[in-house]
Amino acid sequence: MQPRPILVPGDQMKCEICSQTSTAVVHRNWLECQECGCQVQEYDTVQHDRVALDEYGMMSGRGPSTKRGKRTRGSVINGSEASNGSKGKWNRLSRIDNSIGGFRPSASKEEAARLIRTHGRTPPHIERSLELLDIGWPDASQNGSSEFARENPIWKSAHPHGVGSSAAVCLHLSATELGFDSKLVDWVSHCINAGPKAQSYAFRALKCMKRILFQGCRINPTQTDEAESILQRANLPETQYRSITMDIMESWRAIESTGSNMANHPRQVLAALCHIKATAAGLRASPKFISERFNVGRSYQGWIRRCAEVIASTD
Repeated sequence: MQPRPILVPGDQMKCEICSQTSTAVVHRNWLECQECGCQVQEYDTVQHDRVALDEYGMMSGRGPSTKRGKRTRGSVINGSEASNGSKGKWNRLSRIDNSIGGFRPSASKEEAARLIRTHGRTPPHIERSLELLDIGWPDASQNGSSEFARENPIWKSAHPHGVGSSAAVCLHLSATELGFDSKLVDWVSHCINAGPKAQSYAFRALKCMKRILFQGCRINPTQTDEAESILQRANLPETQYRSITMDIMESWRAIESTGSNMANHPRQVLAALCHIKATAAGLRASPKFISERFNVGRSYQGWIRRCAEVIASTD
């Protein structure tokens, strides 16, 4: 018994129910006899790209998957699968394609991505960090990348520790963007082995990355967002300083509105403001306790006088 042929809409068919020569028509997900309405075959109305898979489950003659924003790589036909007359041609084109490069990131960028995947805290954190890495360190295959980023990639300002610095900066910025309390120096300790000077390389890369984000008009967390994350982690409402929490944030906004460079150091400034407000409210200002709450060294006390002067000038 021969198998029933697969029909498509419009095919002529011999209906087994009404015995008429009829046309196959689509009704919902079925092909039906136009004469009697008998359902003949199921028909998938979704237009799939029906490409035959090889014995390895791969789509023959198709290039690899491409991340959004990157140039699509051309089709590759293995010389062993081509006809005898075409083997040499396809092998030669494959060698040319590989020699051009640009479709794969450099080994250094792949190492930075590996550091991100190793030290990232959550899948969204890792994913966003890798997106920032593509923005700050664009490949030749990326379309629409910033001209400034192509000329001044994030790693360049931190050479010779550009790989670790790039990973640390992307992890830090993505954590801040996701609302985590993040310190760049913590990521530096994971990603760079350069002794006490490691932080200076990372801060250069951070400055470069912020400029890249600004040049590309991309959303970048503001100092207020970072300050709110730090204050939230400090969890002052659960301490004896609960009554001054709102005053600290108001003073921070006043300092930020002045355009002072102090806004670039939110952790130290918030700790100093906590010290100032606690003293003004008649509470005991404990440097040890404040340092632990804001995850900062006792050197924050060096900011107290400057913060007090700015607050006095804005009142």
